[in-house]
Amino acid sequence: MIFCSWNIRGLNKPFKQKELKNFLFTNKVVLIGCLETKVKANKAEKVKKKMGNEWEVANDYTQSQNGRIWIWDFNAILSVNDKQNGVPVHPTEIKDFQDCIEDIGFGQLKRTGSLFSWSNKRDAQIRIHSLIDWAFGNAKWFDNYGHLETVYHNPGCSDHTPIIVSTGRIRQSLPRPFRLLNVLLQNQSFKEVTQTVWQYKIPGYAMYGICKKLKLIELNTKHLHKEVSNLQKRVEVIRGRIQDTQQMLNSDLYNSNLIQEERALILELEKWSNIHEEVLRQKSRAIWLAKGYSNTRYFHAQMKTRQARNHISSICNDQGIMLTDPGQIQQEFIKFFQDLLGTKASELPCLNSNIAKDGYCLNREDQQGLIKPVMQEEIVQALKDLPADKAPGGRWIPC
Repeated sequence: MIFCSWNIRGLNKPFKQKELKNFLFTNKVVLIGCLETKVKANKAEKVKKKMGNEWEVANDYTQSQNGRIWIWDFNAILSVNDKQNGVPVHPTEIKDFQDCIEDIGFGQLKRTGSLFSWSNKRDAQIRIHSLIDWAFGNAKWFDNYGHLETVYHNPGCSDHTPIIVSTGRIRQSLPRPFRLLNVLLQNQSFKEVTQTVWQYKIPGYAMYGICKKLKLIELNTKHLHKEVSNLQKRVEVIRGRIQDTQQMLNSDLYNSNLIQEERALILELEKWSNIHEEVLRQKSRAIWLAKGYSNTRYFHAQMKTRQARNHISSICNDQGIMLTDPGQIQQEFIKFFQDLLGTKASELPCLNSNIAKDGYCLNREDQQGLIKPVMQEEIVQALKDLPADKAPGGRWIPC
């Protein structure tokens, strides 16, 4: 099913009615929300007939003579970077919108197409672009439809872009790569496996040996990774046990065994709840909230949002053909980089010294900057400046 939202202000014009009808049939839309139509109640039936008799139309004329849909519309951007030209946006102007999205646990659907969703249609010197039309989903949406994407079409006859979501995409999962969760670094079993594997002597090039060791660590710690990857069920089970224990305590208020069990279960719940939050935090890579503020629903929504954004559901090859099958998409990427990097050669041509000599050369100041020693204080400050969910790069030396 394909559904759509379009702010197509001024639908009284026959031209816009014709363009809307063409858009609906071209994109095979079955459900559309038209915003800011400004069609009065006495003209609604006439406009409806222009769209065809097969459409069922719902409106809000009982609340508004202009037939505008009543929604709490912030009519705002979400980031200061969502606007180009015009009066600069101050962060305080978008704080309420950000807080609202955060409080209700919404995440942005993956989007393709137009970079901005609105333009004032003015001349180049005073033209303004902004992103004020959104497609959001909650955690349940991303659980069920996280593979879908929204397409921001060209605006056509409107100043807003129509947004289309199609549920007809083919979903086919490919094997996922192993991703190390930070909480495992504190796990004693994980440390022991890492220390043991890193002592192995693997013949061959150094980088080959490192890759083999990392692969062995992955194979020997998969059970630990699986244990902390699906913690929601474990937390719910512990909560259920606490409820059962406390229910029994209501009938036996001074039972020592039940009191000890309740205390132990609460400590266990705190432990796994914190681990669960850290896992969701890393997977979502959200940095809007201060560390320690428990908002599992928000992190879960952000994690699903990021997974959907990273998912590639369709690409166009060099012939302009759209590919939606994950296997074909994978092969197209491989082919692209093979063509880009070339094939194996028995020898490589030497650098043309004239090109290097005649090209841009660094001045003395820039040369000195490249060989300037890095101070310990600079390293410490760079590490401190990293967000809480980022890992420092460079070599990983196991303890």
